[in-house]
Amino acid sequence: MDLRRFNLTKEQVLEAKQFLGYQPFIISDNVQTGNGYACVYGEGSPVVMEKDNVSEDEWGKFTEANARMRKMYDDWIDATCAVVGDLSNLSVVDTACNEGYFLYRFWERGIRKCVGYDRGDMTPAINLLNQITGYKIRFVHEPYNPLTHKIKDCDKYDIAVSSAIMCHLSDPLYYISFLASITRKALLLHTRVSEEDGYIVSYGKANKYYKEDPFPVCFDNDVTISRGLFFESLRLAGFAHIQEMEYSDEWLPWDWYRWQKPLIALKGESVADAARTWNINYRRRERLRHTVYSALGPKRFVILREFVKSRPRLKSFLFRILGIR
Repeated sequence: MDLRRFNLTKEQVLEAKQFLGYQPFIISDNVQTGNGYACVYGEGSPVVMEKDNVSEDEWGKFTEANARMRKMYDDWIDATCAVVGDLSNLSVVDTACNEGYFLYRFWERGIRKCVGYDRGDMTPAINLLNQITGYKIRFVHEPYNPLTHKIKDCDKYDIAVSSAIMCHLSDPLYYISFLASITRKALLLHTRVSEEDGYIVSYGKANKYYKEDPFPVCFDNDVTISRGLFFESLRLAGFAHIQEMEYSDEWLPWDWYRWQKPLIALKGESVADAARTWNINYRRRERLRHTVYSALGPKRFVILREFVKSRPRLKSFLFRILGIR
């Protein structure tokens, strides 16, 4: 989100450098934020950068990576708006909103009830962005609780957003059930998904981010659900139409993205062309893809993918047929 059009004061720029970071905002010609750089170049990379304090090469890498992240997020938001249709009188909730990027972009597309929840107290960031933009995003400092499997006093909303949070929760199936309970129309969900068709959840080492969380809710690191369990859980939770996002070369690089799964899950009919939903053509393509994956095994599948990447025509053909990229 480019904030330069709001003509920030010097004080606002200073506060933005203090309160923003993880999400991809352009604050001024010389200051940008975003975790896109860390996604490409590894954990520990800066999330706030000032042009005058770094080399031209580093500034270029930082801005390019976060431009890719902005493009990716905005495409997901546009796709969600397209399948929902008329946005008037709708509401949206982000269950782990961080600085509110998704909420501000949905506001700009016409939704006037935008509410965010987060475990961290993002009040200073949201207040600052409301002051800068004049928008009226509401923030509630309340997390999803994996012991109760809900967010306290969270209402139902037409659109629910959940980006990069399920991978930090020990109870992914309960979380999917919670998301279904607060979603009236559409769920924009982005999380880590593995290629297996079986019913598998894998966990990284416990307490990477939240040192005090007790067992059994301490597994907050790279929680990954297999695609078979993922899609079956969404179906059982009540989502009749599940539309995956097709990868774009304008997004963050495939080496990062290959573990991610952004999708739109609908409770009801989509106004967009449904020919690429999971329950129609997409399922047929995924069956072909996983037949190849199962036959080759993970190592040979990776070798095949690398071979395909070096041959553009073959790459284009196999991506359309099998989703290999």
